[in-house]
Amino acid sequence: MSQQLAVSMLGNPSILLDGSPLVFPYRQAEAILYYLFLNKAGNKYTLADLIWEDKCTEEKTNSNLRNAFYIIRKNLGKDFLVKESGDIIKINPAFSLTIDTDCFLKNGDDLSLYRGDFLEGFYLKNNISFNEWVTNNRQVFKAHYLKKLHCAISHHFDSGNYELCESLCQKQMLINEFDETAYKYLMQIYLSRKEYTQALHIYNRLESLLEQELFETPAKDIQDLAFVIEQTWNEEVNKILEGRKELKSQERVSSVFCGREAELERIEKNLSSLGQSVPVQHLLLIGEAGVGKTRLAKQALSAQPLPADSLLLTSRCYCAEEKYILKPWQKPARELLQYLADTENTAQHISLVQSIQALFPFTQEQCHPMPDADDISTLDYKSIQSIFVNGLIRLSSGVPLIFFFDDIQWADKVSLSLMRDIITSLKDYSRQNLFFLFTARSSLEGDAERFSEDMCSIGQLEHITVNRFDYGDTIFLASRLLPGYIFTDNVKEQLFHETEGNALFITEAVNTIKYHGPPDDITPNMRNIIKQRIAPIPAEYRQIMNLVSIFFDGVSYDCLSVLSRKEDFELVEILEYLLDKDLLKEDADQENTFFSFSHQKILEYVYDEMSWTKKRILHNKAGHYFESRLCAGPADMALYPKLIFHFERGANRQKYLKYAVKYLYNYLNVTHEFFPIIGHNLTLFTLDMREETSDRLSADLSSIEELLYAVENKVNESSFELFDGENSGEEQLEILSDYLHMIGRHYIRICSYEKGLFYILKLKELNQKTPSTFRLTKLLQANRQLICVYINRYEPDKMEEVVSESLQLLSPTDFSDETAIWKRLQGLGDIMKGSLEKGISHLQDAIEIFSSSPARDEHLYNLAAAYSWIGEAFRHSMAYEKAMECYEKALQIGGSNFLVSGVSVFYAYAGMAAYDSGSLCSAEKYLTESIARYEQGNLMWGRSLPYSYYSQILLEKGEWDKALNHLETALGYAEKLQNPYEKGVIYRIYAQIKAGVYPAGENNISVQNALPSDAAYYYHEARRMLRDVYSPVDEQYLDAVEKIVSEL
Repeated sequence: MSQQLAVSMLGNPSILLDGSPLVFPYRQAEAILYYLFLNKAGNKYTLADLIWEDKCTEEKTNSNLRNAFYIIRKNLGKDFLVKESGDIIKINPAFSLTIDTDCFLKNGDDLSLYRGDFLEGFYLKNNISFNEWVTNNRQVFKAHYLKKLHCAISHHFDSGNYELCESLCQKQMLINEFDETAYKYLMQIYLSRKEYTQALHIYNRLESLLEQELFETPAKDIQDLAFVIEQTWNEEVNKILEGRKELKSQERVSSVFCGREAELERIEKNLSSLGQSVPVQHLLLIGEAGVGKTRLAKQALSAQPLPADSLLLTSRCYCAEEKYILKPWQKPARELLQYLADTENTAQHISLVQSIQALFPFTQEQCHPMPDADDISTLDYKSIQSIFVNGLIRLSSGVPLIFFFDDIQWADKVSLSLMRDIITSLKDYSRQNLFFLFTARSSLEGDAERFSEDMCSIGQLEHITVNRFDYGDTIFLASRLLPGYIFTDNVKEQLFHETEGNALFITEAVNTIKYHGPPDDITPNMRNIIKQRIAPIPAEYRQIMNLVSIFFDGVSYDCLSVLSRKEDFELVEILEYLLDKDLLKEDADQENTFFSFSHQKILEYVYDEMSWTKKRILHNKAGHYFESRLCAGPADMALYPKLIFHFERGANRQKYLKYAVKYLYNYLNVTHEFFPIIGHNLTLFTLDMREETSDRLSADLSSIEELLYAVENKVNESSFELFDGENSGEEQLEILSDYLHMIGRHYIRICSYEKGLFYILKLKELNQKTPSTFRLTKLLQANRQLICVYINRYEPDKMEEVVSESLQLLSPTDFSDETAIWKRLQGLGDIMKGSLEKGISHLQDAIEIFSSSPARDEHLYNLAAAYSWIGEAFRHSMAYEKAMECYEKALQIGGSNFLVSGVSVFYAYAGMAAYDSGSLCSAEKYLTESIARYEQGNLMWGRSLPYSYYSQILLEKGEWDKALNHLETALGYAEKLQNPYEKGVIYRIYAQIKAGVYPAGENNISVQNALPSDAAYYYHEARRMLRDVYSPVDEQYLDAVEKIVSEL
């Protein structure tokens, strides 16, 4: 292994083996090498996702990966790549490697190593993930280079080496023209040389750049330096202020609509079906970008007479918001609440109002803090969604509801799930009074495509394809857009041929003719058409367009005024000019006026024309603007996605992570829990459950989990450095604590206990220093997560340690409600160990505290859980009548209020007690209800029990296949939970089946296939699993099996 490998990744990449360049025939293999050269090691699944994304099947991806490894080893030796523990691939450390990125990072003074951007010119075609990875690392290395450049400039200036310092300053200005440090040093150098004109020229250049591009002025110390230079030069610099030339607005192109008669007729037909016995067909307008889908929808909803008293709710989906759950629903939700308040219908639809406030916390009028939440507290998302769906349908029975969602190809998974639930629920009603109108691009794929296919397959959604205009309609539209203009036959032919009937192309081509005269050529290239439209716009006005372009969903006048720092009369004049040119459009609500581009393609062009540095600075300015609007309450939830978007685009990792953590933490409070502490604005209410409700509760939270993992990766990359100097110590502690709690809780929720414990123990370590109320809260939150793990894994001894620690932490406080929660957990731990009287005593103490608490209503589910666990103590004692009384009490408290997953546990316990006591009819009722409730939520604890116990009822009925399926489902849940009690119950039933407890079971063919071992095997496995579990009922069942086995 004496070969020398020299790798260059800064600038044009190259790999030299003993001085000879290596050329890889397979670009993906080269990409993998660059990843490993930079990171030293990589998980093979991470590499596969990065290089091939989701374009191939798993089998094909693995084949590609093996082929890439083969090519690498063929070129560099079979031992070049080695496998570490698990699926980690790394470069063999025995090889002699020289990598320029390593040298660059280690050598603090050598600037020559930075020969250009990271992997300059290297990319993978049609690969977003890898190319983003390259872009991110380019920014990282460029930042390192600029930092070194700063140090070198300062060193050479202090050393008097002005010539080299000047050269480095010029180099820095080429990389980042907005860095004021370089300008300052140059001004000082020119001042020392008495080159006053040159010095002031540099200052004026900086001042003009900042004013025109960023609406800023130079830093005060640079302004002071410029004043000194002027004084030293002893000449007054006359600033000639050129009077602004008033721009005469040209006549605006009218908002024209023509054609599409057939499409309009179909939409009108469906709108007229609202409230009638004729089924309503929801519609999806589908077509290419710019073909006129949105214009058609708006024409249909404005020109056609809508049903009387109908409520129209509109929203648009944006690519930048694709990963934020329920973002497209925020505007309709706000408008729904406003409608109910204006019509004084809030009281009649209180369930709908409260479900909106739970799903969209920013709609809560008071800035109350979000409920303190962990696995023992906060609301179940799917239950809230069910209430929202039912409430919306109930409202539509009296008020026709029309929803218009534009560009649903950008909708997040949960928003699509909510739309699906509403539509599938509506099909059960003979008279439907709710209608959805969607638009989407032709290239529909992913979740939106599945949504469309699913809804079409059940006959609830129809596609209307919006095609390009034919020749006649193209010329008719052009003549309507530009009345009075005489189109020659040549221009007509050219117009149709080059625009190909695309409505946006036609409109922009006509605008070009209107404002700049007939062109020599009408190009089909959209960018060129837009460029011709924008080129004559004055530079000062272009800066406002640049500012608007960083806001994908439009920008308020207030925000524009603050960021542009222009006087009102000046800003209004610019906006009116851009509106007259049909480059911007204006929308208004009750509070503000918003401006956005007249079409997405214009926004994309303007945004793409800006430099990366300018985009970064403007995005950070926008982020700081939205920061100033935070009010430390639920309303902030609406601003977090904007803050995340702008700080991510602004490459401000600390701010991005700060608000991503806050956003995720609040939303995951609604998805991770099952015994809620009800917040101030979330009072309890009932839900009219229908049998088929569970079929409609299909909310998919994977989009929020994708963002969660993205945040986790970024935090890990920065070694948990979430913050910058702007954050106070307490704020830093709060954000990092929330992050650790959020990630740990997530992994515990999906039963990845070791990962979850890593973060939770780190949370405890972080908050065990100086005592404070905040740190105490975080320690208790961490302990609750530990308790969840120990309950799930049936580890009562570890539970006792955590409970004892928590009660000790609470002893010097007056937090009686929190103490009651831990008393309840203490009682559960005692019952799990067999100390029934002691456990009942602790649970009764908790009940007494909850019942007398001023905040009793906030702890109803803790109260219900305490009763249910007393019932468990009686069940273990086989005092089934007393047990059922306790379960009924728990169900009375929990089941009659806000539907949560925790209630499913109460039904399971009641069903188990009923079965053990011989009441099979009651058992079947409770167990089927428990299964239905479990399927509506994500709760894993106790999930296997209703399935395993219900299988016994099926066995009694002789329904062997169904019984075995239920047992298989139960075993999957129990194994995921790693709970020996739940697994032991299943193996106990297996033993009973094989021992012949159920008639003809041991000879059943399905049983023989599913349970190939004998009764003794399953008996001993059940005994082993239940060895450390207190369960007298199962002991009794197993004693009976033991007698049968001994006689076989």
